[in-house]
Amino acid sequence: MSELEQNEVLESLADQFLEARTRCAQLCRQYLHAAQVEFRGSVDKAKQEMRELWDVRAPKKGKKGKKGKKK
Repeated sequence: MSELEQNEVLESLADQFLEARTRCAQLCRQYLHAAQVEFRGSVDKAKQEMRELWDVRAPKKGKKGKKGKKK
């Protein structure tokens, strides 16, 4: 194999490596974005569940208990 052929093969391999590295970076960004979206969704769901629990346990506004009424 001549030096010119070796250089062409090396350039081709370098190009393939750069393409693979770029694709890997894209996939990593997509995965990270999906994980962030899923995490935000989980946090939002947990917040909603906590709000629902709090609404059930919290006294209703505007209603007075027995102590507030006068006879």
